[in-house]
Amino acid sequence: MTAPALALVVAAALLGQSFLRLQSVALGFQPDQLVTARISFPDWGDEEYHEEDLVLLNALLAEVRALPGVVSTGMSSEIPLGEVDTTMAAAAQRIAPGGKEGVQASWRTVTPDYLSALGIPLRRGRWFQQSGEHYRSVLVSEALARRVWPDGADPVGREVWLSNGKAFNVVGLVGDARQLGLAEGVTPTIYMSSTWAILPTMNLVVRTGGDPDALAGALRQVTARLSPDRPLFDVRTMSAVIAGSVAAPRLQTVVVALFAGVSLLLAAVGAAGVVAYGVVQRTPELAVRGALGASPGRLLRHVLRRGVVLCGAGVGLGLLLAFALGSALQDLLYGVRADAPATYATTALTLLAAGTVACWLPARRATRINPNLALRGE
Repeated sequence: MTAPALALVVAAALLGQSFLRLQSVALGFQPDQLVTARISFPDWGDEEYHEEDLVLLNALLAEVRALPGVVSTGMSSEIPLGEVDTTMAAAAQRIAPGGKEGVQASWRTVTPDYLSALGIPLRRGRWFQQSGEHYRSVLVSEALARRVWPDGADPVGREVWLSNGKAFNVVGLVGDARQLGLAEGVTPTIYMSSTWAILPTMNLVVRTGGDPDALAGALRQVTARLSPDRPLFDVRTMSAVIAGSVAAPRLQTVVVALFAGVSLLLAAVGAAGVVAYGVVQRTPELAVRGALGASPGRLLRHVLRRGVVLCGAGVGLGLLLAFALGSALQDLLYGVRADAPATYATTALTLLAAGTVACWLPARRATRINPNLALRGE
């Protein structure tokens, strides 16, 4: 059992390190004391209803902004680490409608205060204006600017062409944020003004100075009063959103760790059982050795040696299994190499030490054998 136990412990260690790395990545925004919620605007794409939806959206934001404890608020077609991604190609030159050339970028339609509420910093230029913003105005992330203008030119005041065949004016440069997942890295992103479009589902973000969980009821009441047929749903804290985004790697780590723990326990019990059985079988031999003058320490080392050799063989085989299992896990790891030598060495030494302790406990029986009683019984 030592070999599979070592392989599972190595896998658990690699997954655990990967999960810790994921937990410590820079998000690009401030998740603390943020509440998110969703609201439907089913008339998306219908120009007749766009102005009506925009009025409702602004009225809702004004009401939420006036709630006690609210610091800032805004709306976006999708939040970071959300479930949906909308993309278009972006370039410094004209792109034909539907064209694939340029940089593939995530795009979001946002209200003026959304990015500041989220805590994404403005690097240069300006935010969207509270009123009168041209619908062709956009903000671009630093990752997008680096790829569209690789010469380092200031994007503010320039035009960026999108694969919808239209040019948009860059009014501000903002910091990068992880849009798709903690393991995905920063995504080139373009933020479009809500005057351009309101999507069928918009995401409300609210930064509060108090307990974010306590704000959910007040948000629902405001929405029910302004738009009874469009209730808020999926109300969550941003911390819960982040936790949900790492649910899969957390589950993988916990499951493998549980199997590794059980396997390690079985390996220790098995090694101890083999040594104990060996002591029972060799009682006459050990009694003779004791009668001939072998010290208790020498008897202990003699019995323990066989158990340690057995554990060592299992550790050696387990390292081969661990390398194979680690290679299979590489795609699940973030910031950790599947062949990290320190992890393998530490795990092997730990299991060898655990196996030695497990063998030492029953090996002590050899030092307590009374030669006279053992030989008389024989």
